[in-house]
Amino acid sequence: MNILLCAEDFVLNGVTRHIIDLANGLVKHGHGVVVAATPSGEERRLDAAVIFVPLSLCRESSYKKKYYGIFSSILTLLRTIRTHQIQILHTHKRYADAIGRIVARITGILHISTCHNEFATYTRYSFFGIITIAPCETIAWMLIEKFHRSPGSIRIIPYGIQELERYSSSAMSEIKCTYGIALTDTIVLSVGHLNRQKDRQTLVGAIQLVREAWKGKSVVFLIVGEGEDESRVRSMIRKYHLEHMVKILSARSNISALNNIADFCVLSSIHETWSYVLLEAASVGKPFIATSVGCIPSFIADNTTGICVPPKNPARLSEAIIDFLEHPEIIRQKGECARKRFEQYHSYDVFIARMTELYEKTLYEK
Repeated sequence: MNILLCAEDFVLNGVTRHIIDLANGLVKHGHGVVVAATPSGEERRLDAAVIFVPLSLCRESSYKKKYYGIFSSILTLLRTIRTHQIQILHTHKRYADAIGRIVARITGILHISTCHNEFATYTRYSFFGIITIAPCETIAWMLIEKFHRSPGSIRIIPYGIQELERYSSSAMSEIKCTYGIALTDTIVLSVGHLNRQKDRQTLVGAIQLVREAWKGKSVVFLIVGEGEDESRVRSMIRKYHLEHMVKILSARSNISALNNIADFCVLSSIHETWSYVLLEAASVGKPFIATSVGCIPSFIADNTTGICVPPKNPARLSEAIIDFLEHPEIIRQKGECARKRFEQYHSYDVFIARMTELYEKTLYEK
């Protein structure tokens, strides 16, 4: 099969990583793959066999739309479909979905889309493919109830990722020393952009409450990420005098190493999809405390693989963190459950096989 994966932007985020993982997996199984998006530098992570076609739908390395670039981008897509004999157009995000609808109407090509997020805006102006993929039941329900999609046009395929490398005890000790962390410290990891969606202000507020209530051994919070809220988050850390227990690390940090040394992870988002950081942690047996938004409750599975708390609630988040700190055996138990759930539903090979099966079946039926 020849497949064209299309998105308006290609900046570092969950959707971009999803496209990269999908493209690289498909070419390794012998399929022809083209990725079309506004360049950002992340395209360098694509396999050498994947063809990247630049579009002009956003400002480069930005989410900001360039609406005047729609016409040149449509022409580019039409030319790409013809040149590479594309059989399936798979779009991601609503701007790309709308453009994909136009291109599919012109060429008669099979159009599939993926809806990655929960949202309730512009429902009348959102266009999807003949098949829409949802990563969990929550988003599938949203598509049916709010966007009036036919249940028969929706397929649920959870994200799948390659599991992180596992480190030896000696390697983890060296990593802790590198970050100036004592070997006996409890480490809490939080990975993601420093932006409104991730709501790091709630996390910092919870850390302040943990400091006031927790009288056990030392705990260190590693916040990994960059974004427009970074100055605000740093200001809160100084305001509450948390510098001794909070470290902000670059988004380019070694995520595999950090997940290995962490005891558990925290996510304070106000909306999410299948969070990649949740799956990465689970792949090395680390549980999560996360907000009950998007697809997260589906993975937490009635608090068997972690703990769900309401969003924008520092008190409840701090209570869950303290509960983990006071009960290490719960951390181990939920971490083992997270690892098993990852293996059962989110392995990379299973994900690629499900996507390939969907492409082939839909193409055959058409």
